Amino acid sequence: MAEVLNVWIGNLGKYTEGKLEGEWVSLPCSKEELEQVYEKIGITEKDGETFLADFDIPSEVSYLKEYCTEYANISDLNMIAGLIEEYHPDPD
Repeated sequence: MAEVLNVWIGNLGKYTEGKLEGEWVSLPCSKEELEQVYEKIGITEKDGETFLADFDIPSEVSYLKEYCTEYANISDLNMIAGLIEEYHPDPD
């Protein structure tokens, strides 16, 4: 898959404890890839809060800036990125 945007996902529980645990993710990505990132940064059902601390949004999709907020739903952003990729394929 070609990336539409990049998002830094952080573990909010660890952040409130003073630890910065997070990972950059290229969207769209598969559910399995997202689950691997969650596992890597310590997101579990018990400690499952995330926050989005940074975004790399190409100018071609700059309209996404208003949707890319700290508490945006990563699944929704992933779905939007998938739709953009499907309906606006890379010209290469």
